[in-house]
Amino acid sequence: MDRWLLLGIYGPQARFHMIVAWVGLAGLGFVDAVWLSLSRLSFAASNWDSIIRLVLFTAIAFGFCGLVSHRMARETDRIGGALREGGKRVELFAVATLAFTLLATVVVAYCFLGTAAALPLQDALLARIDRWMGFDWAGFVAFANSSAVASWLLVKAYQSTAFVLIGTLLWLCVSGQGGCLAEFLALSCLTSIGIAVGMVVLPAAGAYSHYQLPFSAYENFGAGSGMWHHELGDVAS
Repeated sequence: MDRWLLLGIYGPQARFHMIVAWVGLAGLGFVDAVWLSLSRLSFAASNWDSIIRLVLFTAIAFGFCGLVSHRMARETDRIGGALREGGKRVELFAVATLAFTLLATVVVAYCFLGTAAALPLQDALLARIDRWMGFDWAGFVAFANSSAVASWLLVKAYQSTAFVLIGTLLWLCVSGQGGCLAEFLALSCLTSIGIAVGMVVLPAAGAYSHYQLPFSAYENFGAGSGMWHHELGDVAS
């Protein structure tokens, strides 16, 4: 448990970060479970099948890596060393896949629950906060839209989020940076908790919905910009 789920072989700091990650993940899962019991929504049975398979495959990966590590513990040649290091990378990939997939599951479930709760929207308050800070959202959109290159870069940067997250996880696993991986997972869980709290405290339809800009004001960003999450609302409702 300490080696695989807490990444204890990478030091006390990695162990601490993994404890933070698992506690945060368990906390979000507990909130989901309680909220689901009080909601008209339900957790699809097919999701449980996927989770069970994920846990099973992770256990198999850990078992295989443990066997390789035990068999190669006393080997001093290059092949033995390469197999030991390869096993460590697979262990990192297995724990990263388990933690991040479970995190994505509880976060998506929370998003559906938060959307279905239909709490009073706070777009007007957020707009007032923007003005208080001196930020002109509509002016910024018009400025960015005036440059085809700037708007294209912003859209691609947004669309690359998932690739950057997965790419970062893969790089940390392949390069054997267990300490950094533990820190990344802990930050991901803590960030998700912050987003979850924000969804309840300041639910919003989004700036595009609030300001109702004409399409010509953001045509370089493309139709539907800033409104993709409304599909989630339609499903949850």
